Amino acid sequence: MRSSKYGLGLAITAACMGLGTTAASADTVTSNFEAPTFTVGNINGQDGWKKTGPYDAEVQANGTAPAAFGGQSLRISNEITGGSFGDQTISRPLTDEAGEAFAAGLGETGGSRQTRFVSQWSFSSQSPGAEQTGLAVSASPDDGAGSRMSFVRMRDAVGGLAVDFVEYDEDLPGNANDKFVESTGIATNLDRDEAHTIRMEIDYKDGRENDVVKVFVDGVLEATGNTWEDYYRDGSEQAGRNNLVPTTDSMLYRVSGTAVPANADKGFLIDNVSATSSTPAPPPGPLGPQGPLGPQGPQGSAGGQGGTGATGQTGAQGGQGPQGTSGTFSPSSVTTRKVTVSTRRAKAGKKSRKVSVRVSCPRANGLCEGRLILRKGRRVIARQSFIVRGGRSGKVTFTLSRKAYRALKKSQSVKLDSFSRDLAGVASETSKTLTLTK
Repeated sequence: MRSSKYGLGLAITAACMGLGTTAASADTVTSNFEAPTFTVGNINGQDGWKKTGPYDAEVQANGTAPAAFGGQSLRISNEITGGSFGDQTISRPLTDEAGEAFAAGLGETGGSRQTRFVSQWSFSSQSPGAEQTGLAVSASPDDGAGSRMSFVRMRDAVGGLAVDFVEYDEDLPGNANDKFVESTGIATNLDRDEAHTIRMEIDYKDGRENDVVKVFVDGVLEATGNTWEDYYRDGSEQAGRNNLVPTTDSMLYRVSGTAVPANADKGFLIDNVSATSSTPAPPPGPLGPQGPLGPQGPQGSAGGQGGTGATGQTGAQGGQGPQGTSGTFSPSSVTTRKVTVSTRRAKAGKKSRKVSVRVSCPRANGLCEGRLILRKGRRVIARQSFIVRGGRSGKVTFTLSRKAYRALKKSQSVKLDSFSRDLAGVASETSKTLTLTK
């Protein structure tokens, strides 16, 4: 069993790589942990769920749980933790796996290969009266044996429940095993006694660095990033599976790191779990050539002229707004294939340490999404995701650390990298050097 920063599991099975076919309809499994399908006690073996390790995870009868959780829920805590994967709590698998065309199921998954995997579940605190110090449980799309393709973490913090997200960025310098990017607190201060819903949507796309993961918390898109596909291709820790990218058919709920015995018989309540694999219909093809015009019809008789309408009154002029703070960067622009990103006068003073750019999406694109990265040399200063509807523009703001801001003040320029994709899935990448005005 190998390890890394996020304890990635290794699943090795003697099997050949299968190239799947597209299913005509979606495959879906759900679990609400209600009787008679589920009974109170160990989750292992109940309706396809697994948990063969000694972890504190069981079906419990609800007392003061949220009404949406019904009479029974799955309860899990980090009273006992471990560095393993396949013996932890794993949901009922789908019949039809999801993944890229050349991903490898290695005998762990099967069925018809799909390109989209969507998982959803709700969680709340089993002991909402106070913080459960150190409580943390991760949830990952998985092949049922520990080969995870993404990662969110649920934890209890001082201000309430919180959610973190981890993606893999092959563009970062250094060892391929350590290019994980953690976004801490994509959602924070969530009420402990309420049901909060996390939804992960993964679109697997053939090729490198082009899968898309979206994480929604209570219906709000909180994070967009890549899967861990290129970690499996490049990481030395994955040599045991010939650096093949895995498929996905279930969810792994894992407890690792420092065990907290005080959280025994408490932790999180998990309920209303679902997973779906599907293959969305491809976008429509281009329009064919226009046919010849038909003969012109006879001209109709002229209608009577309408009366001239009254001229409306001129509205009062609004007062002049306050002058904005001078920006740090001079105006410039970055143009990707279809998405335009331009700097504007940004609040980058000593107090704000913010840099803003405006992202414009052509109307024909339908939707533009991607991410912007500020770099100085090979060093990543800040990064931010964006999503803009066609025909509109929006502001993307980077919040700089004090260290990054001091570095910028000593420089003459900084590089802005743009990675974008339109609604049809056409991706592009570009870089622009921005000059810093003194």
